[in-house]
Amino acid sequence: MAEFEVKKLENLMNSIISCCQERTDKEAKKFGLPYAEIEILKLLGQDRYATVTGLSSRLSVSKSRVTKLVGGLLKKGLIHITEDPKDARVKLFGLTAKGKDLLRDILQYETDLYNNLISGLRSEDRDMVLRSLDILLHGMERVKAIL
Repeated sequence: MAEFEVKKLENLMNSIISCCQERTDKEAKKFGLPYAEIEILKLLGQDRYATVTGLSSRLSVSKSRVTKLVGGLLKKGLIHITEDPKDARVKLFGLTAKGKDLLRDILQYETDLYNNLISGLRSEDRDMVLRSLDILLHGMERVKAIL
């Protein structure tokens, strides 16, 4: 492996990370929520209910951070809280109708964004880009596993 290949990968990864951060910042501004709250809405859209512990684990952040984020979403009327019927000490969070509507808008925005991105590629490049990203992801997961 040549040093220039390593440097090229490093530069490309830094550019991609920067671009992704810019996208999440713009998305957060567009929807008037911190991106971490958007992530919670997306997780709650996948599951009917979630706990602070479950959200903390899936987001890889502390329970206190999730508690703060959930508090913001509760104040905005985007999620509701209910007791676990099996254990009253456990609080379950789910999307309100307002939260579901906002999540639908967020997901449509993201779909439109990715559609715009891929449709901007030549048809013969689309499959190559997707295959290359898949290979890169598997390589990143392999490296992550040994860290």
